[in-house]
Amino acid sequence: MLKAANHNRRFETTRMTRRTLLACLAASRPTGLAAPVPPQFADITGPAGLTFRHQSNATSQKYLIESMGSGVAMFDYDNDGRLDLFLVKSAALADPMPAGREPDKSDQRFWNRLFHNNGDGTFTDVTERAGLQGHSYGMGVAAGDYDNDGHSDLYVTNFGRREIVTLRFTLGPGGPGRGAKHGPAQAGAALR
Repeated sequence: MLKAANHNRRFETTRMTRRTLLACLAASRPTGLAAPVPPQFADITGPAGLTFRHQSNATSQKYLIESMGSGVAMFDYDNDGRLDLFLVKSAALADPMPAGREPDKSDQRFWNRLFHNNGDGTFTDVTERAGLQGHSYGMGVAAGDYDNDGHSDLYVTNFGRREIVTLRFTLGPGGPGRGAKHGPAQAGAALR
């Protein structure tokens, strides 16, 4: 009999706790809220100094690489605590592409781009100063400390030739800059 009384008391306590919880939830439910406001987006790339525009260079041959976009890496290029942007670009293709000919990246329209974050909502294109224009049909990029020196490096994938770009931060007469040391990536290379 005592066991049944304890069971009934626990059941009543549980039921009271549930009622109390439901009453608190009902009382805390906001009423009369305005309809949610949809987010507003604005293109601020121009005022921010982000002048990148992907060139697909479509050909009548419709090569597989033409159908893919490119990569982007957000990383701290100069260790100033702000995320900079590296954007990969394709290259010019002949139509049709002769056997043995490489895609052409000599035109600035096809350069990869590195944008330094100025910390005030704007960016500066430092591609040429950093030596990161690229050499082949750009496909993708990953950032990480490949050589364990405390600085971010880039692993750039290209159609034809992959490369690992180890970056070095230097202070020169023109202000902060980074030198890039390019090297071929070995088959199966991975960021450590």
